[in-house]
Amino acid sequence: MNTLWYTDGTDRRQFEGRKDIPCRVAMIEDDYRVLMGRVMDMAGSIRYYNLKNQPEGYWRELFRYQPLAILSEIERTDIHELENRFLKSGRRQPEMMLKLAKELMGRLDDWELRLVYYPRLQLAKDLSSRTKFRLLEEKDELKKSFYALLGTVRKLQVNYERYREEIRTCGENDPAAALLDSFLRNYEEIANRFNARWQTWPDFYFREILHAGCRGIVPDWVWLSVVRVPGSGCVVIPEATAFVAGKNKGGGAVCYRSVEEVVVEDMKLAQLRSFFQEKDGERYPAARLGFVTAISQNTIDLEDIGDHQKLFGEASDSRLEMGLMICSSMLLLREGRRRLTVSFYLTEEGSGYFQKILNQVTEGAEEKSGESVVKLLKDAFCLDITTGIGWEHIEEYVATFRDKQCISLLFCLDKEFPATASGDISLHGVQTQWPVLRIRMNPEAWLFPYSWMSAVKCNRVKLNVEVAGLSTLKLYNNIGELDTSTPFYPFGVQPARGAQVVFGSYEMAVKSLQKVNLYCKWLQLPSGPEGFYGHYREYGQQIDNYSFRVRTEWLDGKKWKSDQVGIQGLFGSPGDGYSTAKGALPEESRVSWSPDGNIPVAGGNEDRYAYGMSSSGFFRMVLDEPEMGFGHALYHTLFAEVMIANAHRKRPLPAPALPVSPLIESVEVSYESEEELYFTAGQNRGNIRLFYMDSMGFSTLESIGSDAPFYLAKRLGEAGNLLFGFTKAVGIDRIRFFVDIAAVRQEIDLRDDERQNLSPVWYIRQKENWIRLTPDALVRDTTGGFISSGIVELLLPVPVAEDWLDENGIFWLGAQFGCDVIKQVAVKGFYTNVVEAVLDTDTVDSDWEWDGELPEGTITAAVRNIPGVADIRQIVSGKGGRKEEDEETLKIRMIHRIRHRNRVVTPRDFEDRIMEQFPQVAKVKCLPGLDSKYMNRQGIVTLAVVPRLQNGVGFPLCTHDLLLEIERFLQPLAGAFVQVDAINPLYEEMKVRCNIGIGPGWSAAETILRLRRRIDDLIVPWKNSDGIPVFGYRFGLQELKNRIMEDEGVSVLHGLSVLQVCREGRKLYRLGEVGDQSDGDQKIGASCAWGIPVPAPVHLIRTDKEDIWRPEAGIGEIGVEETFIIR
Repeated sequence: MNTLWYTDGTDRRQFEGRKDIPCRVAMIEDDYRVLMGRVMDMAGSIRYYNLKNQPEGYWRELFRYQPLAILSEIERTDIHELENRFLKSGRRQPEMMLKLAKELMGRLDDWELRLVYYPRLQLAKDLSSRTKFRLLEEKDELKKSFYALLGTVRKLQVNYERYREEIRTCGENDPAAALLDSFLRNYEEIANRFNARWQTWPDFYFREILHAGCRGIVPDWVWLSVVRVPGSGCVVIPEATAFVAGKNKGGGAVCYRSVEEVVVEDMKLAQLRSFFQEKDGERYPAARLGFVTAISQNTIDLEDIGDHQKLFGEASDSRLEMGLMICSSMLLLREGRRRLTVSFYLTEEGSGYFQKILNQVTEGAEEKSGESVVKLLKDAFCLDITTGIGWEHIEEYVATFRDKQCISLLFCLDKEFPATASGDISLHGVQTQWPVLRIRMNPEAWLFPYSWMSAVKCNRVKLNVEVAGLSTLKLYNNIGELDTSTPFYPFGVQPARGAQVVFGSYEMAVKSLQKVNLYCKWLQLPSGPEGFYGHYREYGQQIDNYSFRVRTEWLDGKKWKSDQVGIQGLFGSPGDGYSTAKGALPEESRVSWSPDGNIPVAGGNEDRYAYGMSSSGFFRMVLDEPEMGFGHALYHTLFAEVMIANAHRKRPLPAPALPVSPLIESVEVSYESEEELYFTAGQNRGNIRLFYMDSMGFSTLESIGSDAPFYLAKRLGEAGNLLFGFTKAVGIDRIRFFVDIAAVRQEIDLRDDERQNLSPVWYIRQKENWIRLTPDALVRDTTGGFISSGIVELLLPVPVAEDWLDENGIFWLGAQFGCDVIKQVAVKGFYTNVVEAVLDTDTVDSDWEWDGELPEGTITAAVRNIPGVADIRQIVSGKGGRKEEDEETLKIRMIHRIRHRNRVVTPRDFEDRIMEQFPQVAKVKCLPGLDSKYMNRQGIVTLAVVPRLQNGVGFPLCTHDLLLEIERFLQPLAGAFVQVDAINPLYEEMKVRCNIGIGPGWSAAETILRLRRRIDDLIVPWKNSDGIPVFGYRFGLQELKNRIMEDEGVSVLHGLSVLQVCREGRKLYRLGEVGDQSDGDQKIGASCAWGIPVPAPVHLIRTDKEDIWRPEAGIGEIGVEETFIIR
């Protein structure tokens, strides 16, 4: 395995300690000891010539008995080399040990003998007074003797300077030796002075060649939250207002000054909501298609937001109900058997996309396109309609896709279904006199429809209604209004030609009718087998069942217009299939109208709908044939004539039957209606209104305009939407707030296309509608699209008005995000009324402790009291600062600069450049060639960066902007063929699982608590020292076992293992477990080179019996979202 896995990175202490350029350059030798040694060595090779010019020995012999020469030999004796030779010979050639010991003893004896002429010297006394002994061949004794001899030499070497000074001043030196000593001491002094001139060489090189100078102070900037005194007037914080951050040497205030004028408003962020698209990877076929499976919504508690609150991405039990609402008079369906078809006609692009989805659904499956339509649409929606008691669910519907362009929903309401009504939908912020059909997306559908509905556009909506059995009618005849609750005479008691029946229904009057049928159930009709023919035989008028005909008309502008059907039989017509001219009469008959939508829709409320008051909305049938009507007038004449004739005849003529006065027992109407709305410019809306449900997370509806095609579903941000609710916002035209973004464990990795899509689209809510702001409305956004802490400032087109507020007095601002990386973002807080302040460097001196970033909470007041301000608080640590460089720091920087020459080639180059440029970094580890994203990127250099942990809580994590800044700094230095990836360390949790026995008299709870602390201290030993994580750290299983058994309360350890979730790919994990059944002392550490082992929040410490211990973790010991992994 690569050694990088077990090596630590560079921390700041190591970086600042790398002063590997010499500060003193010795051009010539200036050490007396070395010079004397060299003279003695040279004297051994220079021949001595006598007066006869003949060689007679060497010059060394002249100094053999000189104390300075003997002292030089003692000083140059390498006792470490002698010790190593002695130890090596002991392992290989034991007989050499005695030889080496005798050699060392011989040296001491020789030095003592040569100093016999200088008995008063302390050197001679120390040599003669040393302990003398016989060297024994026994190994242990020989070793003791040898080290005793080494100790004597070491003692003599320690006293070198004292011996040398005594020899120089004793007066017994040989003149030649004294001359040599004087020369060497004089040479040493001259050489020292010469070399001293070269000590300034590094400074000369830094200053004159490299022109290096100490870098000045770089001010940091901070953000302050300002709270206004309730009820105070306009509060303005001028530019350059000073805030106190500390005291300098003179007792004056170290100040931060505001960079711009800020007006402190009463406006406050009171609510924060988020909703986002869920994509469940376990749901088929949505996972394969990459489709949304639900729309989740959350309310973020601003009072308890914590240090790490995810904005999006965390699954929520609260689902956003999305869909369409249709409001139309066509939906007023009060009784009978009701059949409604809603048709959505797609644009050419929309139908093409929908067909593409159908093909994708059937891909790889042996099924026809029609079957895929059924799968896709059969449970895609939940339908509800308003009734007098609220929403009533429609149990069944049929959805089809026909003509390659139309999605239709057909449902039927039986007689028992309640009457539809306008209902109370004030919850949605819309008042309407017509019923509303709600088409909700079904979250339990086979394929949640949001993804395709939000991608297809509709350019026409059509409603078709068919009703049968409508019996609640208004009926009138020539006499007046009729009571239909009891049988009635439609044409009067003695109906004559021209008698009329007028009927109508408000339900029908408000629709564009195509067909109307009036069904009458009759009483008092002839019961004979020949019907009217037999009944009126004696009238002499050739009357049969088809003789009674009516003229059909409808009311238009208070004028009657003839229906295109014209005159038709009241009791049947030839070819109708249910009547005959001379047969028995049926109990029911039908009269039809076919207005084909030509009747104007009645206006006004229902209480003003009445014949004589309404200008339209009524139908009439007029008895047009026969001429005699039903024969009441003719009967009296005929009856008298027959009676007179019969008075003179033996065989009387048959008297005419009494004329019929038709009586209606009951009446019903069926009708068909159709209305459609084209979504094009200039189109009249008619009676159809469409709304998006729960627009931008609200229960209020968003009206869909009819001037352009619309998407079937309200398009949300691909990543999610945030809704900001502000109180006391009336009159405000500038929205300004600060977002404090938390550091995340998994750094945000942006592709080029994602970088362009980071900024959200902003909306404001005016009354019930959301208005999209233009890009110019965004004055400032230093958050980079909510991935870094910063300020967001928006300028509204007009000030917030009173009628923009919801029922709670809240003004809503919406942000729609299109990039999924926002789901990784977590926040620590949102703040209004914030002031940006920068360090005033003129107020800083050397005594003020500051490391370049002012800690959070330091500033709590202004230098001078600001009227109307109740509280000032620094909400985040300072950013971007650097303290003034001193000479020592300059030297460290230039040492590294000379080495890497402003290039990054080796791992150390990358680490040093980061430590030099970013003082907020505590440690960095360079991993060339290792891709933490498991994408096999070529030329990758991964940098695991650990920042300083200011508050000492948790594990240090870099913010996204710091990682991005590091990448931007290093990439130009690394070159085009290297890709720099700065990441946070991967903190891998280690969960210890063990079964222990508790000793008598010890508390189990206290023992377990102590064990947890012991285990944590072993896994993260650095936590109690400098708090800087250690890369490559591993601990042994045996060491862990010892830690547990060292506790006084533990009597026995039945079993032990360590659970660890190891990452093996981008979305691939493995649960590793190391137990005491493993061979040898297993070492446990992070599963990757950029990983750092940390303890799990809870360890599994049990006090069960030995026979309960399981070697592997099982039920009750692994948890979802922790250690439960499906392979």
